[in-house]
Amino acid sequence: MPLLASAVGSSLGGLDVHVDHRWLMAYAAGIPDERPELYDTAAGVVAHPLFPVGPEWALITSQRAEATGLTADELRRGIHIAHDLQIERPLRPGTVHLDAHIVGVGRRRTGATQQTLFTATDADGAVLWRTLFTNLFLGVELVGDPVEPEVGWPTAPEVPPGTATCPLFFERFTAYAAQSHHSVTAARFAAAAR
Repeated sequence: MPLLASAVGSSLGGLDVHVDHRWLMAYAAGIPDERPELYDTAAGVVAHPLFPVGPEWALITSQRAEATGLTADELRRGIHIAHDLQIERPLRPGTVHLDAHIVGVGRRRTGATQQTLFTATDADGAVLWRTLFTNLFLGVELVGDPVEPEVGWPTAPEVPPGTATCPLFFERFTAYAAQSHHSVTAARFAAAAR
C-alpha cells in the first residue's frame, strides 16, 4: 500500500512516563558510560544524552497505520535511517509527557520516508527534548507531494571553505563514542572474553 502525504500532521499518540534514578542509571550502564554524574544519587542523577530513545521507543513501536495508508506489516518493516535529537534542558527524574506527530514525508528511489517529531515536556510544560525520527519504507510509493518537516532546528554556523569542523554536540558525541568504546568496562570485558 502507499504512504499518504495527507498523514502529515497526524498524531502517533502521547504518553506519560515516569523517569527515575534506576532507569537513568541502567541506561548509562548499558551504554556503557561510567561518568560519575550519571550515577550520583546524592547530587542528583543526570541523564545520559541519548537516554530519550528509551521513552520514545514505546511510541515508535506502537505506531498506528490509520492515517498513513500503510499496513501494520509495512509499518513494522520501516527502516530507521535518521535520528536528530535536540536536548533543550537537562533531564532529571520525574514525569515526562511525550507526544509524536508525523511532520514530513518524502520519496526516494528505494521507497517512501516518514519523519516523526517527538516532543518531551516536563510537568510544567517546558520542552526537555525534541527528536526528528526518519523511517524508510522499502518498496512503498508516496501518494501526494513530499513535505519537508519544519521543526525549527537551529541553523548550523557558517564554516569557512576548506575547514573541517562539527557542531559542538556532534564533537561531544564523537568524544563520548570514542571514550565509551575504550572505557575501563569495555577493556575489562574484552580481557575477560579472551
